[in-house]
Amino acid sequence: MSSNHFDYYYYQHDCGIPYERNEQWLNFFGKIAERIKQDINPKTVLDAGCAMGFLVEKLRQNDIEAYGLDVSSYAISKVHESIQPYCWVGSVSEELSRDYDLIVCIEVLEHVPKPEAISAIENFCRHTQMILFSSSPFDYSEATHVNVNPIDYWSELFARHGFIRDLDFDASFITPWAVLYRKTNLAFHYIVKNYEKKLFLLSQEIRAQREQLLSYKEKVSDLSSQVSNLLKHLENLEVAIRDRDLAYNNIIKSTSWKILMSLGRLRLKIFPDNSLRWRLLRKIIGKE
Repeated sequence: MSSNHFDYYYYQHDCGIPYERNEQWLNFFGKIAERIKQDINPKTVLDAGCAMGFLVEKLRQNDIEAYGLDVSSYAISKVHESIQPYCWVGSVSEELSRDYDLIVCIEVLEHVPKPEAISAIENFCRHTQMILFSSSPFDYSEATHVNVNPIDYWSELFARHGFIRDLDFDASFITPWAVLYRKTNLAFHYIVKNYEKKLFLLSQEIRAQREQLLSYKEKVSDLSSQVSNLLKHLENLEVAIRDRDLAYNNIIKSTSWKILMSLGRLRLKIFPDNSLRWRLLRKIIGKE
C-alpha cells in the first residue's frame, strides 16, 4: 500500500473518529503506555507504524526510550516537536538498524500487502525478544485493509521464528485480539503443555459460564410461568369486572329498579329521615 494513501483525508475519515491530536487519542495511547510500563517495563521500544507518534510520546513521558516509524510522511509531519528526533518515515519491512526490548505493532499489517507483511514480521523477530501485536481480524470494509487475517494466521507466522503467544499476558487493553509474542527456546512438548493448560482453564471457565447461563434460563422460565399465571389471573379479573358492570347496568336500567327508586323518593317525601312520622313508621315495622 503506497504511503500516498495515508494522507490528511485518510486520517480524517478512515479511522473511525478523526485521527488527530485530541483528548480521546492521547488518552487511549496514554493508557497503553502506562500498561506497557507497568506490565512489561521495557527500556527501549519501537512503535512500528507509529502514525503521529502518540504512543512514542506517551512512552517517553513514562521514562521509556521509545522510537517510531511510519510509512506516511504526512503522519510523521504531525509528530509533536518534543519527539521529532525519535520518529522517522520508513517501511515496517525495511531492515531495522538496532534491537529493541519491545516492538509494538498496532493495527498496521492489515494495511500491508502479504509479502511485505511477512517481511515485516521477519524484520521484527530479528530485532527484539517481545512483540506486542494487534491486527484487525474482520474489518474488510476499510479501503486500505488489503491483508486482513485471523489471529491464528499471524500466530503461525510468528511461531516460524520462535515467537509464541504469552498466554499469561492479557493484551486486551489495546484491542480484544491483541497478543504479546515472546521469543522462546522451550521444547515443543512444553509449548503444547502450556497451551493445553490454558485451554483447560478456558474450557472450565466456559463450562461455568454455560451452567450459570442455564441457571439464568431456568429462573427466567420460572418467572415467565409466573408472569403467565398472573396475566391469566388478571384476565379473569377483567372478565369478572366486565360481568359485574354489565349486571349493574342491567339492574339500573330495569323497570323494577326504576319503580324501587321512585318508591324511595316517595318515602322520603312522606317520611323524611329523622322526622316524627319516620320514627313512628320504624316503630310500627319493628325497627326500633
